[in-house]
Amino acid sequence: MSGSHAWRVGHPVHAFRAGRGEPSRNSVLQLIFSAGLILAIVLWGIVAPAHLGAVFDGALAMITRNFGWAYLWMVLGLVVMAVVLACGRYGNLKLGAEDEEPEFSVGTWFSMLFAAGMGIGLVFWGVAEPISHYGTPPPGILPNTPEAANAAMRYSFFHWGMHPWAVYSVVALAIAFFQFRRGGSALVSTSVLSLPWAPLRHIGPLVNVLAVIATAFG
Repeated sequence: MSGSHAWRVGHPVHAFRAGRGEPSRNSVLQLIFSAGLILAIVLWGIVAPAHLGAVFDGALAMITRNFGWAYLWMVLGLVVMAVVLACGRYGNLKLGAEDEEPEFSVGTWFSMLFAAGMGIGLVFWGVAEPISHYGTPPPGILPNTPEAANAAMRYSFFHWGMHPWAVYSVVALAIAFFQFRRGGSALVSTSVLSLPWAPLRHIGPLVNVLAVIATAFG
């Protein structure tokens, strides 16, 4: 993974480097499609809010019921990956050229990451989330009880503790590495375009669309 390793000129990431700063036709189409889909969902919510709520609640219940276990294992895997990356030989890898010096100190960098990762969310949800879980706990726990209070704190620490930071870190590192070390763009799909298995590179536009929608709706 050293910066001295040269990638072949035909690699997809080099397309980003050559056209950087100039949005491609595919990028514009992805933006239009994402914006159109978001607008359609918003209009759906305005015209038929009850129907939209029922569909989304049903989808959430189905995903939680069938894939909740996979989500938990995936997050745990990302925690382990983040620790391995931080403590292993790649922990000192620069996200930039070999001869570049850090623009910010460690303290400043940590403060910016913490503010960007938490921000107003921690100020609001730091109180609202435990209270919400206390009043509406998971199935099998009575609301407004000591058991509900314990469950509320467990959920809150899970949502705001090391697990989400591991998810943020691994995804951000994948994007940052190919952007600052390989000259790619800051798109989520940049890391997908760099996968060794060629068929997966074709899902890059889908990854970008899903990233926009996930960011818009949370």
